[in-house]
Amino acid sequence: MQFLYSLLFLLALANAAPTSNPRLGVEQDDDDDDTPMEYTVLLNPDQPTPPEILSVLADLELTPESENVYEIYNNSAFRGFSVNANKVHRTKLAAMDSVGVLEKTVELTLAVEQRGGAPWGLERITTGSNGGVVRGLQSTYQFDDGKLGGGADIYIVDTGVYTEHTNFGGRATPGWPSSGATDEDGHGTHVAGIAASNTYGVASKANIIGVRSLAGGSGTSSTVIGGLNYAVQRHDQKKKDGTLVGSVISMSLSTPYGQRSSTFTQAVNAAVKAGVHVVVAAGNDGQNACGVSPAEAGGSQGPAIAVGSIGFNNTVSDFSNTGPCVDVYAPGEQIISTYINGPQATAYLSGTSMAAPYVTGIVAYEMARDPKLAQDPAAMKAWIKNNALKGVVGGSVLRGDSLLLVNNGVTVGPAMAAARQQLAAAAITA
Repeated sequence: MQFLYSLLFLLALANAAPTSNPRLGVEQDDDDDDTPMEYTVLLNPDQPTPPEILSVLADLELTPESENVYEIYNNSAFRGFSVNANKVHRTKLAAMDSVGVLEKTVELTLAVEQRGGAPWGLERITTGSNGGVVRGLQSTYQFDDGKLGGGADIYIVDTGVYTEHTNFGGRATPGWPSSGATDEDGHGTHVAGIAASNTYGVASKANIIGVRSLAGGSGTSSTVIGGLNYAVQRHDQKKKDGTLVGSVISMSLSTPYGQRSSTFTQAVNAAVKAGVHVVVAAGNDGQNACGVSPAEAGGSQGPAIAVGSIGFNNTVSDFSNTGPCVDVYAPGEQIISTYINGPQATAYLSGTSMAAPYVTGIVAYEMARDPKLAQDPAAMKAWIKNNALKGVVGGSVLRGDSLLLVNNGVTVGPAMAAARQQLAAAAITA
């Protein structure tokens, strides 16, 4: 099943009628249609004897080399595969205790809006003030650690990354798939630039690894999970080699509203449990972020960091999802960043897709500065929320939303106390 896209990826969970005794996470197949359909399978980690991918495939009379087996997931966080399954395959899989999650491959979309703009966002995440100008490179980025994310690994799970862009300073590499992770769409390159480019990025010394899960803006949910699989495997290997500073996955993608994906969300949760930080966009539906995946894994509901969007006036963007699944807000309107039209190309885009990588960059920045935070996603999430500015963001949001403006830790301490109080007062009276 192909993905439509629009600036923030959206993953759709197919509805299935349950049987009288359905197992958690397993879609029941009640129709007689023998047409092969792509399914994602995650093995059950709670079995007394961990199931083997090869044995499950063998029960289906398949191997990893079979033409209808698309992806193999095998890492410390989750294990499974995606397969073009006929009726017999689906029936067998649904009956296996070794299968924890069985779900139809789902559609994703990128929620992108293109508008003119400038990198005012870098100043906003350091001061909280809505000073400066929307257009032009006239804002000031303040930071208190010269490492600027040096050595930290940022995995851009997106449309790929144009690694030849000069603003990446040679720090961007193609990661997955090995046959080529270049960006033919532009979205992934723009996201990467916000997180870590020299001029427009937060962590301007971090490593950028392109993970092309949505080639040219389209793909399948199995390829997104395949991208997560690659990131966790590489994280595990660097940890084993003793070369790991820290890993953060940036996902500016989401399911269509109301169509959540348990396989996607469980893979995200498992990656965090394995020690990989995960930052996700809240979604561009103007509704409850808990109604989409993977944003449902954020906020008070899960371990990921979910990010909503604000405009230049520190008001929640009309398109941004809100609610208890949102952790923090970041600039997401009229954002300039790297693009694919040439080695110095830029573009202006808007969306929660643009807000999320600001937080990704802050996570990378902190991983390089604090080794303990680098290995503890839960502590990092708490740090992000504790250092965020309260009483600064305005706008209408759903109940349970804390309305926090992300901050890189510079706007703290006695020297900034008066300024923060002034910002809070202005937000209340606005």
